[in-house]
Amino acid sequence: MSPDLIFQSLHQTITSWEKHLEHYSLEQLCMKPGKNSWSLGQVYIHLLDTVIDYNFPQIEICISGNRGAKGKKSEEGSGVFAANGFPDKKLKGPPGKAPDQPESIDQIKKGLKQVKKTLAILKEKIIASQYNGKTKHPGLRYLDAWEWMQFIDFHFRHHLRQKETIDRYLKSIKGT
Repeated sequence: MSPDLIFQSLHQTITSWEKHLEHYSLEQLCMKPGKNSWSLGQVYIHLLDTVIDYNFPQIEICISGNRGAKGKKSEEGSGVFAANGFPDKKLKGPPGKAPDQPESIDQIKKGLKQVKKTLAILKEKIIASQYNGKTKHPGLRYLDAWEWMQFIDFHFRHHLRQKETIDRYLKSIKGT
């Protein structure tokens, strides 16, 4: 996939998450469909935290040197990128505590806006970079800067499935 298409898809995906946000109250965003489930607000916080605290730094490392440049994707990683997304099934992430509930809808809006702004800056930095470094993803293995951008898109789109499940729950308790 070309860098322009990667960035365009990623921008559209995040914009769709912004638009979805308009349809919920903070109370709805914090409702969990089950004891061990996340609320939609927690999904938003997870996406924001992951991209800001993990994905962005990976991109910065890739464009700051050639470390890992010869690294390869895993077989699973190659399949995910060939399909331009994760398989349509529940994926188990690394163990850890559930994300926090959002403090406000505005917190999420500001986070998404900041992510889009940072992505635009990183796009220009990737284009200007003379380096072709790669960093290691726990399952997919070695990804370059553009692949990390594409991975962010995969991740946001993957969680749309989780959003649909939560939406069904919210609709069922609303009785509409």
